[in-house]
Amino acid sequence: MKNEKKVRIIYAAVIITSLLFLTVNSSQMMYADTAPRRTGQYGAYDSASKIVIMYGGQKDLGEVNWVFDTWAFDYATNTWTKMEPAVTPYATFSPLVYDSESDMIIAYGGMHADEVVSNQTWTYDYDTNTWSNAEPSVTPPLGLDGGNAVYDSESDVMILHSGGLTKDENPDGEGILINQTWAYDYNTNTWINKTTALDPIGRNLHQMAYDSESDRVIMFGGCSRWMSCATDPTGDTLGQGTWAYDYNTNTWEEISVSTSPDPRYGHAMEYDSESDRVIMFGGYTHLDSTGMTDETWAFDYNTATWTQLNPEGDLERRWAQMVYDSDNDKILLFGGFDPDAQFEFLNEVWIFDYNANTWTQLAEDTSFSMISFLISLNLVVIAILLRKKLKK
Repeated sequence: MKNEKKVRIIYAAVIITSLLFLTVNSSQMMYADTAPRRTGQYGAYDSASKIVIMYGGQKDLGEVNWVFDTWAFDYATNTWTKMEPAVTPYATFSPLVYDSESDMIIAYGGMHADEVVSNQTWTYDYDTNTWSNAEPSVTPPLGLDGGNAVYDSESDVMILHSGGLTKDENPDGEGILINQTWAYDYNTNTWINKTTALDPIGRNLHQMAYDSESDRVIMFGGCSRWMSCATDPTGDTLGQGTWAYDYNTNTWEEISVSTSPDPRYGHAMEYDSESDRVIMFGGYTHLDSTGMTDETWAFDYNTATWTQLNPEGDLERRWAQMVYDSDNDKILLFGGFDPDAQFEFLNEVWIFDYNANTWTQLAEDTSFSMISFLISLNLVVIAILLRKKLKK
């Protein structure tokens, strides 16, 4: 009798444990945090926390599908975490940089409604999960989505070039792109206008990357026509040339190269510090939405050379975002358009390894779910065997 009672207690415990494991396993498989599909987001690598921070973007066509959320991605564990801070910027398509000196993410500008521009400066502290409106006394008039920014680690400033004024902000009543260069110092909460008469032409949808070895901001591509190059029948407004900016001398220089990628906009670009190369992927190379490319290029500032890499891996993506993970020496690419259905957005993570010259899709991590499932299955089998013993 006592033995039967013990078996019944063990049986009940096994059943309860099995149900708990199945509940946890099902919850993780159904509700595990994965950043939703999107395009137009910006990201930056927080080297102190070894985390990629991503903010904003567009989850589908149309203004109502803009998103203003903050996500953290850990490459080492292949996990996304939705941060849900108490306050968040109300603007998307906002360039993000990581200020390594202050251990702070900085975001500037963006849009919060159709052709309604934000020129606010926000900072994000991953350790406290806090967004703060910096509210500097002077701010650039560059808020249109497609402006771009990088962090100059040698001078400890954020560099911003180009962007636009909407028709409501421009005294002439027309939307325009402007060619201003600004620098933001987090320590003094100050924007400084660094524009000169020799700045490159105004543009948006261009890309910049900071080459820390040479202490230069590298810029390529873009669209110098208001809102979209796709409406320009000439092709003259696609960003021309490779440019370098030196903050110390406050000079832009167009670099003479023997071979160059086709002019483009909407591409992705990051600096690989381990290999001392600027890596560029994708973009639009023609004047309509069909002129998309999946090319991968590397730029060496020291030799003024662009090299097409032709890596292994079937990566076809448009309008994605890249971030360089310096601890793992990998470039992470997220989101963008589906190559076969242009306006279907994606949430895949791809990894580019310059040394191996490969693109590899990072599979969703389901290892814990699988372990939980196997444990649950084993417990259920034990419960069945105990039940049979009770019946005897």
